[in-house]
Amino acid sequence: MGQTRDFSEVLYFQFILRDLFGKIVPGFVLLLAVAFSLSPSKALAAFNELPAGMWIVLLSASWTIGQALQAFGESRGWILSRPEQVHANTALTREMIFFQIATAEEKWTYDRLGSIKEACGNGYLALSLSVVFFAICSLIRALQNNSMLHVEDILLAVITAILAGGAIWYMRNMHRAHSDKQYKWIEESLKFH
Repeated sequence: MGQTRDFSEVLYFQFILRDLFGKIVPGFVLLLAVAFSLSPSKALAAFNELPAGMWIVLLSASWTIGQALQAFGESRGWILSRPEQVHANTALTREMIFFQIATAEEKWTYDRLGSIKEACGNGYLALSLSVVFFAICSLIRALQNNSMLHVEDILLAVITAILAGGAIWYMRNMHRAHSDKQYKWIEESLKFH
């Protein structure tokens, strides 16, 4: 059990899981959406032929895009660093006190809640922007070709929009719930110290 816990702590605290699910995956989703929206066949061919070194560059770019996505979301109020009803100075002060007196276990739980909050927040924003980008590019292509969409294409688009809309809604709610849980965790932990 101790080794599993140590491994989990390394994954959470030293880049791997938090950055993978909170930055790289959302950034990669947005990057894929842009590439496939512009030219699906070229994007698929390019991804199939990428050498290992280029995958490292692509994943690094995805991490950077994930950082930018989070900054954009926070600047618009779509991604929360704290519950909306809590003033920024209050949250920062409580967090600083928490980190001075919290146990390693309490800090681990705080970071786990933060990882989920970050992954869901960046994920829902990446998926939202991807859907918008796909829709705009599909509409432009249809107008340029002066063609009507087939019934099968319309049905696929509707089903995809419903599934994506549901995923976006649930991820957004999960993000907000974990923003609240993370702050409540600080408050509960401070009561016992």
